[in-house]
Amino acid sequence: MSKHYVLTEAKMSRFKFPRHMLRHIENCCARTGVPRMEFNVLDYGCGRGRAVAWLRASGYNAFGVDIDPEPVRFPAGVHTCSLRGPCRAP
Repeated sequence: MSKHYVLTEAKMSRFKFPRHMLRHIENCCARTGVPRMEFNVLDYGCGRGRAVAWLRASGYNAFGVDIDPEPVRFPAGVHTCSLRGPCRAP
């Protein structure tokens, strides 16, 4: 699937966040003592933002950035962000 295709709710519902990455993030939270909702996660090269949307829905303070403006223009849909303002639900 290309990162330039529109990500539908049905496709997003089938997204599985990689377990090894989640274990790493959870270990970092545990080691630092930072609660999940205050733990910042940056997905560099986020594409359409599936991982960011999943992490935010799971309670993490996640953000994404991608050099390609096309997929970022239509992110996964859970949150949209501006560099000058807070994240908000669409």
